[in-house]
Amino acid sequence: MPGYSWNGSAWKKVLRKTMWTGSAWKDIKSSHRWTGSAWETIYSSFTPSGMTKNGTAYATTSTFTQVPGMTADAGSTLSGSALLPNGSKAAATISGQVSITDTGFGGVSFTVEVRKNGVLIPDASVTDKTYLTKVLTIPTVTTSVTGSDQISLWVKLGSTATTVTVTAGSNTWVRIT
Repeated sequence: MPGYSWNGSAWKKVLRKTMWTGSAWKDIKSSHRWTGSAWETIYSSFTPSGMTKNGTAYATTSTFTQVPGMTADAGSTLSGSALLPNGSKAAATISGQVSITDTGFGGVSFTVEVRKNGVLIPDASVTDKTYLTKVLTIPTVTTSVTGSDQISLWVKLGSTATTVTVTAGSNTWVRIT
């Protein structure tokens, strides 16, 4: 339900959540109330965001490589191939999935990670072996995010014997909720 404010002569629809600091208007990022035992969020400017793989990328041997060619989902923003959160959230959920194709002889070990600002988010990593094609779910994690954080997908091979392709399309994605 939209809010309205009286401007002295007419009711005006509130387009943004702001407050007067005494010298300037400031955007309200979130508001909370005390329930008697915990803080409850009444309003938060955070909205979910996501990105999906577009095109095909090849992982480099024994070196973590950021997966390029990501496309922002509707209402989301990227910095290169890194997802930017839509606002700040103390306990954001990061989830992801990767479709991998082994273009060599099969059975190669690989690791997939989700990183925040280039650093592995603890527990957001999975190591597996692929035999031809596999869709792998990255463990869901909870972490704090701000609008300037960069959430990205990284892949590393465990062997020099083959190449692993990160497949484009709806099976390779990262989401912040």
